[in-house]
Amino acid sequence: MKKERLAPSKAKLVIQILIKDLLNLFLFFKSRNDELMRLRIKLNTLDENNPDYIEIFYDRRENNKMSFRFVILILSFLVDFFLLNTALDILCYQFGWPNILKFVVPVVLIILEIGISYFSALQARDEEKVSHLGKNLQYLILPMLMGFSLLAIFYNAQSFIEGIDGMSFASFVTFNGIIQIILLISSIMLHLWLIRNSEEIAEAIAYVRYKMARNVIVDAIEKIERSNSAKYMPHFTRLTHEYVRKTDDFKRKFPEEHFNFPSTMPQELVDGMNKVMGRRIITLDIEKMSNLNKVE
Repeated sequence: MKKERLAPSKAKLVIQILIKDLLNLFLFFKSRNDELMRLRIKLNTLDENNPDYIEIFYDRRENNKMSFRFVILILSFLVDFFLLNTALDILCYQFGWPNILKFVVPVVLIILEIGISYFSALQARDEEKVSHLGKNLQYLILPMLMGFSLLAIFYNAQSFIEGIDGMSFASFVTFNGIIQIILLISSIMLHLWLIRNSEEIAEAIAYVRYKMARNVIVDAIEKIERSNSAKYMPHFTRLTHEYVRKTDDFKRKFPEEHFNFPSTMPQELVDGMNKVMGRRIITLDIEKMSNLNKVE
């Protein structure tokens, strides 16, 4: 008799633990959906604040143009890095400067050049009187590049050791000079292009920042959606089916027990489980239990 009394209690406890698992999973799933909604609002706000860029984003031709401008910017940095590397290496060694300057200086020079050229172009477009210095300040970078290149050639000439370098002094200087001249010409051509297209480059940088910010949000949305559809939603569905099966078994095995399991659940959980089942099975269960309670 004692075992018979314990059996309904044990079955009831198993179902209550299952309800607790369902509730925890539902709350977790709900928090993820709230985060998903927040990310979608953030994405819509980003697109609404950048209407021109969202048009470019879906226009393959304009998107490629923006990417090309940004590639030229990166190419300019790489050429400047190799052009200035030897000269900056000398300066860092002589003055005890950190080697990070070999990366920082090319970036700073390009940013200064684009910034000065951009604001000069804005002043000229607004028909403001631009001073002679303002018109030509962006070209100051070019003689600086030449100076760095000459310093590198001079240093290479001084560091010549015939037994190690394996060639004559004239050949060594000529070889290093040609490399520096090729890099210098390439750098000057790229810098002239950057100066003349400073507005487009500034726009390309802003567009790339927008695109990166947008991709981060989109990736986060897709990650949540994939995990919801592949992991959490199927798990919630399995638990719901298990709840229905166990409650049906409980009613069949213990018809004298009239415990109202759905009454222990929040309405949101009940609605979610009904949605998974495709019908209002748990609501119907509540109604049946209410009717039984009235009869009693």
